[in-house]
Amino acid sequence: MSESAAAQSKLNIRYWVVKLRKAIRSLSESFWFTPLVMIIASIVSAYLLPTISSTSIDSFFSSSRLAVSDKDAAMQIVQGIASAVITITSIAFSMTIVALVMASNQFGPRLLKNFMQNKMTQFALGIFTSTFVFCLMVQSQIKTESSTVTVVHPQLSVFISIILALMCVMVLIVFIHHVATSIRADTVVKNTAYSLMLDMQKLKAQSERVGMFPNLLSQSQLKSEAHITSDCDGYIQAIEYQYVTDLAMKYDGLIVMEARAGDYIVQGAKVASLHSNAPLPKKISIDEALVVGEERTSLQDPLFGINQLVEMAIRALSPSLDDPFTACNCIDRLASALNTFSPHDLPQPLITVNNKPAVLTSDPDYRELFDGAFTQIRQSCYAHPFVLSHLLDTFAMMAQANNNAKHVQYAIKPHFTSIQEHVSDGKAGFSSQDQRSYESRESKLEERLK
Repeated sequence: MSESAAAQSKLNIRYWVVKLRKAIRSLSESFWFTPLVMIIASIVSAYLLPTISSTSIDSFFSSSRLAVSDKDAAMQIVQGIASAVITITSIAFSMTIVALVMASNQFGPRLLKNFMQNKMTQFALGIFTSTFVFCLMVQSQIKTESSTVTVVHPQLSVFISIILALMCVMVLIVFIHHVATSIRADTVVKNTAYSLMLDMQKLKAQSERVGMFPNLLSQSQLKSEAHITSDCDGYIQAIEYQYVTDLAMKYDGLIVMEARAGDYIVQGAKVASLHSNAPLPKKISIDEALVVGEERTSLQDPLFGINQLVEMAIRALSPSLDDPFTACNCIDRLASALNTFSPHDLPQPLITVNNKPAVLTSDPDYRELFDGAFTQIRQSCYAHPFVLSHLLDTFAMMAQANNNAKHVQYAIKPHFTSIQEHVSDGKAGFSSQDQRSYESRESKLEERLK
């Protein structure tokens, strides 16, 4: 195999790995996949269990009080379990729909994915539906007496049906507790923040792939320029940057990305530009490096998780909910996520190969992540002195926790200035007590930012 063919094979493998990650994420967000797998397993088990015959199993059922020796009694038990489990299944589905409606109204429809990804809900629906199907299969195997049909009594299958029924009762109790706790505001914020922390860790890992190149060539020094457009339509969910980097090396140039994960593109939109001193073809495509879908995901988009928490905070500050404590909780979680970065692992936009610049990405830097987290919250909390005071306390805490690092000060100062301008213009309408509380926090933050 030639080197070019080997390189192309590696690119295809990396592309399909990204596609596989997307498919796995899509399956994890569906209600049907886990129950379907469990239903298939129950059907296979129901057909295989009657074929299992051994002396130890036969002796166990002949001497155990748990055995159901009468076929009519076994039929009634299996029928009763099937009827009860399908009723439990309808209750579970109803509770799930109610929880989804409440979550959508209170926290926003974008958070429904987090509820659909919940493994406990998927397992509960799976164990209920698979137990029902298993009992139907077992019921079909219990033959009635006739002159032509031999009586078949799969005692092991009936025994397992009873075990599954007991499991369903326990799972129902746990499921009710889970639904009751999962729709609490604190739980939703915690789970959303946990997903955001994972996204931030991936972003930190990506920062290790790049190296800062102090003498980045100016684009004007590169004579040729080619616009890279896309034939895709939808949200960019992921970009395989290794493919883009290899393309830049192929033409000995620099690719400047103008789109990133989370952006919506239409067919023919410009997504990048290639700068080089070598002759460039008229048509260059990086569509093979783009994973495009119908909606945004957190696959490579940290702002997606940030926006979820911001939406929850803004909804909590709306007149219809008026829940400042949830807004403060969201502010705390956003601060924790942003505080994972240190000056040594900040997101870097430049990808280099052998100390040579190859790709200049448009991925968000720390300042953009910070603005995405706090801009809309700051704009919405002016009518809530309690939340505004908590926001100032959070800024002061972040500055202190990072030893007044420059990247944190650079991100905080514009927001602090905007708050000062708004309050000094008298738009906040603070009472005298609120004004004193604000001034104490203002002086504290000013001291931190010196």
